[in-house]
Amino acid sequence: MTALFAGKHPELVYKVITMDNRRMYLPRTSLPRIYSLRSNDYPADEGVLPSPEEQKKYHIIIQPTDINHGHMDNKGSEKEKETLNNFILQYIGKQ
Repeated sequence: MTALFAGKHPELVYKVITMDNRRMYLPRTSLPRIYSLRSNDYPADEGVLPSPEEQKKYHIIIQPTDINHGHMDNKGSEKEKETLNNFILQYIGKQ
């Protein structure tokens, strides 16, 4: 939903954070800024994630993690939650 909203209303969003979205196409845009945390066990459908060239062109960050898809929510361990929170807080702090 986050990626869909940002794609339709980029004037209302400055930064987007997705948690291992697998089917919703990420917008190819510099604004809003796109950051996607990725699991280690399920790939996104073809075309969902920007190519390395698109990532560079639009300053999109695709952040791999060592966390399984099913643990990228409240089912994750305290360590996994801390890892995800640290990634998010670090990203939010960037200008």
